[in-house]
This record gives sequence, C-alpha cells and structure tokens, in this order.
Amino acid sequence: MPDDALATLQAAIDRSLAAAGPAILHSFPPESRLSAAEFVAFWGGQRLAALATVSPRGRAHALPITVHLHGATFYLRSEPDAVKMRDIRANPSVALSTWSAEGDIHVMIQGTARELTADERAALPPDLVADAPWGPVAAVAITPTRITARRRS
Repeated sequence: MPDDALATLQAAIDRSLAAAGPAILHSFPPESRLSAAEFVAFWGGQRLAALATVSPRGRAHALPITVHLHGATFYLRSEPDAVKMRDIRANPSVALSTWSAEGDIHVMIQGTARELTADERAALPPDLVADAPWGPVAAVAITPTRITARRRS
C-alpha cells in the first residue's frame, strides 16, 4: 500500500474520531482503535460488507456486496440498473459496514460514491472493474470521508 494511500486512510480515521460523539468515543476507546495500516491488513484486497444507500425519496437500502480496497479507494461492481446504482446516481452518500468472522473487529465507513467513466475503468486493474459473466457492469468508486474501526479488547 503506498504511503500516500495510508496517509489518506489515516486522515479519514482521525477525522472520524475528532468528530465522534460520546457513544462512539466510549465504544471505540484509544487502545482498541485500528490504525490505517491495521485497517488495510484487516480489509485485505476484497471483503464482503453491507452497503447502505439512500433513494431520492429518502428510503434506506442496504445489501451485502463485495467491496475491493485499492489504494485509499473502495470499488464495487453492480448491474447498471440495480437499485443501489439508481440511489448512488441520485445521492452519492453511502455507508459500508463489516466485521471479522470472529466478531472481534468492527468497521464503519461513510463516503461518497460515484460511477466510473470508461476511461477511469481502463486505468484500473481489471479485477476491480471488469464486466461480469452475466454481462456489463457499472463500476463505482467510494471515497471514504469517515472510517471508524476497532478491535474488541
């Protein structure tokens, strides 16, 4: 992972904790918080996470989805006409949540999603944005604005 990507992720973690309220600060004490390097090690290249979007009418939509971390950006693929794509096109605010199989690591991410152009897709590794066996996909980049990650002690 490039140093600038780690610095970007660490800045999102630091920003999140600086703006956190009492409940998050209590639930994420300093000794349990993951650094950017620990977060990247936990996330790995890809991970199943819950993605939450909001429709133009304000309805929440959540679903499990495979999300890839590449640099300091998260990527996902979708059917172009899926509900999540309609939501992202109308309102780019999204949230991701995941946890370890053992339940000892919890992660919450808020960010801004955008559909990638053909030129942007061409510049990325194919495993992040390639079309699927069932047909063409829309590729989405999520820029994290907040990351809260902890290890249960």
